[in-house]
Amino acid sequence: MRIFRKLDRLLGVGIEKTLFYELRSDGQPSAVLPPGLMVSILKPGSLQAVESVGGTTLGEAQRRIARGDVCYCGFLEDVPVHCSWVQKSGSHPVTSAGLVENILPGEFWIYNCSTVEWARGRNIYPCTLGMIVADFVRQGFRTARIYTTVENVASQKGIVRAGFSLTESKRSIRFGQHYRRL
Repeated sequence: MRIFRKLDRLLGVGIEKTLFYELRSDGQPSAVLPPGLMVSILKPGSLQAVESVGGTTLGEAQRRIARGDVCYCGFLEDVPVHCSWVQKSGSHPVTSAGLVENILPGEFWIYNCSTVEWARGRNIYPCTLGMIVADFVRQGFRTARIYTTVENVASQKGIVRAGFSLTESKRSIRFGQHYRRL
């Protein structure tokens, strides 16, 4: 492992592991939000909230909305504290795994979830995931998919707390900002 750390430091080369989770639902899952949290779907004119949470630029958010993706944003006292993106059709790039997944009928992918640092530890992430799943089940979707890197333990805990199960892991090799599946 020391050789990989050295290669990463010197050349920007590393081995990545991405964990994939799934939640199949035939019922109506419930999402109980923490006190003071309001979660809503962002409208195209409100996308500046995405930038304040971080993880996505305004231009990228606009491209995602144009593609048909949906952004769920959590607010505490009208301050944006969390964003989770959902894609329900087309091909979904899983950059950290070096692959592109086709979204099948009846499924949706949750991705690029981010919570501002000061609001972490309040159960916002798993509650937002529960709300997303409940909304999409009401629309007739049955399978939710989400992923994270092996290093992101906080995300893994939130995903499992929301009811998702680990289905597989995939490795890739990273060269700077480029990933290739192993």
